[in-house]
Parts: sequence; structure tokens; C-alpha cells
Amino acid sequence: MQRLGRWWACIERESWPPGVESTILEDFEGEDGIIGDRRNEIVFIGEDLDEEEIRDSLQSCLLSESEMEKYSRVLTGDGKDSESHIDGTLEGLFPKSDDLQIVDV
Repeated sequence: MQRLGRWWACIERESWPPGVESTILEDFEGEDGIIGDRRNEIVFIGEDLDEEEIRDSLQSCLLSESEMEKYSRVLTGDGKDSESHIDGTLEGLFPKSDDLQIVDV
């Protein structure tokens, strides 16, 4: 795996290539544009995959509404959560869990 670049939402609009702003904004989510184009997409290719089990497993990894609100405060610099997370990472933002498991699906 390798990083292919940065999300447009992390780059100042003045640095976007000229003439493509409307195309970039088509990929943004949310009315406030805070999340922008920040997301990951996964493709599974194979035979006899249990789509429901895969979907449920991935769904359980998503942030809850309250966790997402907390992360949004980090992204916007709004509130105490952002002060110690200037780099926008999740490290230390949420409690660590000792019950994490790797699930073979």
C-alpha cells in the first residue's frame, strides 16, 4: 500500500489547480464542507464473499455520532479537543481499547 496524495480538504483552496474547483467540490460531503473529500473506499474481489458479514464488520469500525462530533472539533480547531491534536490525528483522542480483535472474514 502507498499514499497517493492528500485530500483536497487539507489543501488551501488557493493552492488548488486553476479551473477545477467545481469538480473538486462535487466530491465534498456535508453542508459545512468540513469533511470534504476525506474518506476511504475499499473494493473486495472474490467468489462467495459474505457481503453482509463484511459490511457489518466494517460498519462496526465507524465512529459513533459523538466520536464524529469530537473529531469534527479537532478538524475545525473548535474547542479544547483541538489544542492537543494540532496535526489532526486520532491518536489520544479516543480511549484505547484492550478488547480489539483481528477478525478473519
